[in-house]
Order: sequence, then structure tokens, then C-alpha cells
Amino acid sequence: MITLVIWEQIPETTDLFLIPNSEIDDEMRGIMQRAHGKLINADEDVEDALKLNAAFSPKNEKYPVDDEYLPYWGRFAQYRAEENGPIQNTHVTHIYMSGWVL
Repeated sequence: MITLVIWEQIPETTDLFLIPNSEIDDEMRGIMQRAHGKLINADEDVEDALKLNAAFSPKNEKYPVDDEYLPYWGRFAQYRAEENGPIQNTHVTHIYMSGWVL
């Protein structure tokens, strides 16, 4: 069973993250719930969306943000879905949407 996170970078791209529920602890589940529907640069109170942004950043990228986000850096980057077709044969239990307005 997985959680689907739709990560928007409006107007440029949309990334999908398919994260096994077993990899999401209570803290991260709360962050996802609070960030749901919020867009950085468009909404207020986007602290949790910024944490998700760090979690979706590739670990091999230079860490460019404040130290408070370091514990989240790259945590879910490996779960980015490939862009080569539909998601199939997957049991999605949670869906969240967040991201950026560029």
C-alpha cells in the first residue's frame, strides 16, 4: 500500500511520488496532511510544504536551504514515479497535493 503525493511546480511540471506507507512515520504523515492543498509562494503557512520540498529533493543535490529542513532532505526523492506510463497495479491509500507556484 502506498501514498501518492502530487507535487506541482506551477506552471512548469507535476511530479508524482509513490511512497510506501511503511516509510511514512507519524510526523511525516502529519506534515503531508497539513501541506495538502497548499502551494509555496501562493498560500500562507507553508512550513510543512517547505519540509516536503526538502524531502522530495534529490540527495545528490547541494543542500541549499536552512538547517531546519536538513532532517527531511532527500527522504522521499527515490519514490518519484517514472514518466513512462500510467500507475498500475498499485493500492493507493492516501493522496496529497502540494508544491510551488513558480
